[in-house]
Amino acid sequence: MAKIEISNLKKGSRERFIPQQSVNAEYFVFQQGPTHWFQIDTYGSAGRKNPEKCSQSIRLDRPNVIKLMHIMIDELKISADELYPDLINNPSSQFF
Repeated sequence: MAKIEISNLKKGSRERFIPQQSVNAEYFVFQQGPTHWFQIDTYGSAGRKNPEKCSQSIRLDRPNVIKLMHIMIDELKISADELYPDLINNPSSQFF
């Protein structure tokens, strides 16, 4: 399991990226004491010996989720209308 601290996350550079096979994944939201967590578990591909076994877990607390969201929105040039299409298309909606 990896607990991610966004302050330790650095932007890398790479020439080539190998295509990845899709695998099953689950996410969990839970609280331990005062801390809220978001966790993603990925599972082995169909060709693995035990595809039902968790392969990787990534866990972020709420402040680090927010920091990661800012990075992804900025890096992928995600607009407000992509994030909140119902709010943009229907300003009178009770989104918040």
